[in-house]
Amino acid sequence: MTEAAERQFLRADGIRQQTINLSYSRPEQDWFSRTLIRTVEQLTGQRKLKDLYSTWANSAHTGENPFSAAVRILNLSINAQEAEWSMIPKYGPLLVVCNHPFGVIDGLVAGHLLS
Repeated sequence: MTEAAERQFLRADGIRQQTINLSYSRPEQDWFSRTLIRTVEQLTGQRKLKDLYSTWANSAHTGENPFSAAVRILNLSINAQEAEWSMIPKYGPLLVVCNHPFGVIDGLVAGHLLS
């Protein structure tokens, strides 16, 4: 199977959809680095996240953004203080920085809270 074919799949409704690569491993990295990264990803649940995403992507999710869907599917509980919300400007540009102490979860929660 070619690389282009591997990046697409046919949904049950006949629509061709591009798959998402949820890996930090890249072709330009050496073999050892790619293998190490993929091993760590497999040991830390990357496969389950990919399966959850694929299930959501193939379902009817009218109006639900991916961040809110992830919070719902992963059954995450978010505790945000009202005082913290008042510091976010209601209009104009906003820069959000996530340092990923909990892996991808902080980015999902930030996307959910800001969408």
